[in-house]
Amino acid sequence: MLRTAVTATAAVVILAVSAPLGQAAEAGVDRGATAREFAVARGTRWAVCTARAEAPRWSRSAGSVVYTTRVTCRGNINRVRVHVIGRLVRSGGGGGTVATSDEFKVITTTNGGTATYDTPRGGAKARRSGTFRGSSVVQITAPMRGTRGTASSKAQYVRVP
Repeated sequence: MLRTAVTATAAVVILAVSAPLGQAAEAGVDRGATAREFAVARGTRWAVCTARAEAPRWSRSAGSVVYTTRVTCRGNINRVRVHVIGRLVRSGGGGGTVATSDEFKVITTTNGGTATYDTPRGGAKARRSGTFRGSSVVQITAPMRGTRGTASSKAQYVRVP
């Protein structure tokens, strides 16, 4: 028997199907970034998360150009574990991935819990001025595997001091 959970956000309807799970749908735009919803549902239990990637910026404390992915979740499942794989990409000449991150966090869905994921997280750093863009792949991994979503920032020129 196929069960569905339907959630609406800002005039966009998300359909999450328990077997197989539905695909994520575009939720909107914030500060030049694309945001996508991704979901999980089984029977009457469900959770929907929205991922937004902020524009790259210089971080003195990280000693690198960084971008942040913010994930907000809601639903009737108390907590979900969300996996985010982030890539910081240099646009233009000499482009390509300059830094990555791969991180899991547990997010409480009560009252729209939020978690922040920074890229890079350790490892390679971006220490030269240039135009950068952030790109993240996000997925609920527990208590059950959900749909995948993506979030991308706008391309931003960052001047390194």
